[in-house]
Amino acid sequence: MGGTGVQFYLDTNSFTPTGGLSSSPLALLARPIAPLVCLTAVLPRSAAPLARLTAPLTQSTASLAQQLSPVISAVSSGCVGGDSGTEPYVVAHHLLLGHAAIVKLYKKKYQASQKGQIGIVLVTHWMVPYSSSKSNHKAAQRALDFMLGWFIHPLTYGDYPKSMRTFVGRHLPTFMAEQAMMVKGSFGFLGLNYYTGNYASNVPFANSINVSYSTDSLANLTRVDVAPIKNHEYE
Repeated sequence: MGGTGVQFYLDTNSFTPTGGLSSSPLALLARPIAPLVCLTAVLPRSAAPLARLTAPLTQSTASLAQQLSPVISAVSSGCVGGDSGTEPYVVAHHLLLGHAAIVKLYKKKYQASQKGQIGIVLVTHWMVPYSSSKSNHKAAQRALDFMLGWFIHPLTYGDYPKSMRTFVGRHLPTFMAEQAMMVKGSFGFLGLNYYTGNYASNVPFANSINVSYSTDSLANLTRVDVAPIKNHEYE
């Protein structure tokens, strides 16, 4: 087909800390293409074992780095149950720490000899204000903060967006100084999966009954193909 690159995903839960891996992806290395290897991690819903996951993930990647092309990235997946007001933030926090540890390891032990790159692939939607009101413009920015900013802001600045600190409060984990330094700048390239956009409208009151990361941004999202733009001055 004339392509010069290929992207494939490896689930870190499917191999052991020794880095066991089938030969199928490795066969790509013999071809004149540039493989982009994405390591995906599905973490448990319970927050209790999360702190122990960084080391095994790093050990697995250390072994894999000896087998794979030097172009490696990491992507994240979310929480589908449990305490949705707390655990998704804990999961994402440890994904960021695990990613940063992998980048540190790769740069220290493998990058010089492999002359490769290591980065991260993120997923986002674009957020468009539902109307021209100031409240909806702010809601669109918050919605973007809570999707893309949740990950790219720590990777760029070493901490979460201010809007997340404000609206999530004590449920949002804090980076220790050493962790913030490790996370900040922990990518050589940034991949972005973008599929669609959403209209965002302001939600005036927080949900105090069913607290969830999906509503913490106080922004109601509607697909752009079903919601009309309204021209209200202020709402």
